[in-house]
Amino acid sequence: MKILRVFGSVAVIGLISFSLLELQVRLLYPCPWYGYARQPPQVQLFQYDAELGWAGRPLSTGYFAALDFMHEVRPPDSSTTPTYTT
Repeated sequence: MKILRVFGSVAVIGLISFSLLELQVRLLYPCPWYGYARQPPQVQLFQYDAELGWAGRPLSTGYFAALDFMHEVRPPDSSTTPTYTT
């Protein structure tokens, strides 16, 4: 009976310690992969529309990133934009 009480106490202390550590990591290091405080850099590239869902923002610039890459996104220059005539 005493062994179960000791095991239960250790389990509760371990759970509380792990919860406090998790809280500290989430508050101090919210998004460590991207280096941004609370959101990935893709937020400035996309916008949400209630009818259409997610779509790209026109002429937006920023970085498209994942865990293993980061790519700069820029609108094309007007000199390289194709012109179509009919």
